Amino acid sequence: MPLSGSKRKCRREKNKMTSSVKRYSQAYLFIAPAIIILAILYFYNFFFGLYLSLVEWVYYKPNTMGTFVGLKNYMLLIDDEQYITAILNSIIWSFSTVLLPFIISIPFALLLNEELRGQRMFRALALLPWAVPVVVGGLIFRQLFHPQFGLINEVLVRLGLIKQPIMWFQETMLAFFVIILAQTWHNIPFYTITLLAGLQAVPITLHEAAKIDGASAIQRFIHITVPTIKPVALVALLQSVIWSFHNFNIVMAVTGGGPYHSTEVLSTFAYFYAFSAGNVGKGAAISTTSVLLLAIFGVIWIRYMLKAVRGE
Repeated sequence: MPLSGSKRKCRREKNKMTSSVKRYSQAYLFIAPAIIILAILYFYNFFFGLYLSLVEWVYYKPNTMGTFVGLKNYMLLIDDEQYITAILNSIIWSFSTVLLPFIISIPFALLLNEELRGQRMFRALALLPWAVPVVVGGLIFRQLFHPQFGLINEVLVRLGLIKQPIMWFQETMLAFFVIILAQTWHNIPFYTITLLAGLQAVPITLHEAAKIDGASAIQRFIHITVPTIKPVALVALLQSVIWSFHNFNIVMAVTGGGPYHSTEVLSTFAYFYAFSAGNVGKGAAISTTSVLLLAIFGVIWIRYMLKAVRGE
């Protein structure tokens, strides 16, 4: 009995998939050890952290270490005002350090996509902030905004904009502004190069045809460039949110969570409890909740991203 068209198509797809697996089986075999090791490390760290969050592990109480306390560490967080502040700071911090550099990077990427003299040099220079270690960049900004010896206050005083040096790290809003500025400076190269790669994939013929039809540069950007680079931009935004939400180095290097824990994010707050205060169980509970919050956001974002890519 002859097969119908749909069955023949399914059989062809199945045979194609089987041949593809056979063709790349050796490659899968070579990368399997690395994947297994990474999976073990990731899952071990996660489940060990989850275990620590369910036990009492306090350095100054050695007799109680490892005692199962259930959700006690999580219940203690509910009444901790600093923990709520750290969550709000993490949300504001993440979206500020994602959207701000993304918006700034768009004109840079468009400029670097043009045929300019010294184009390769400018593209290399665009990567410099990303090449600087995060801690070093944080220390640079801490020195730039130093109340007594910082360059920023010196310039503002000489320009006559201020009469007295600004105490950048003694006021919450100012300190938060500095760490957002430092992270934005560090994130701009990532977005610039990612968007530039997306722009390189935009067919020139589409722009030429639109130009012949009388479309302006803004219209070509909105109706041709944006839809083409949208998948790349969405992936970059998701990756940047994950990095920013768990960022520890910039905040610790610039403000250390101060003044009075007012610029703490979840990662630095977990570090404070686990290592400075010696309460490992509570620190692990903070880390676990941050992972769960990020996982919820990640699932929602991925669903939206898949719909956007499919054009739904």
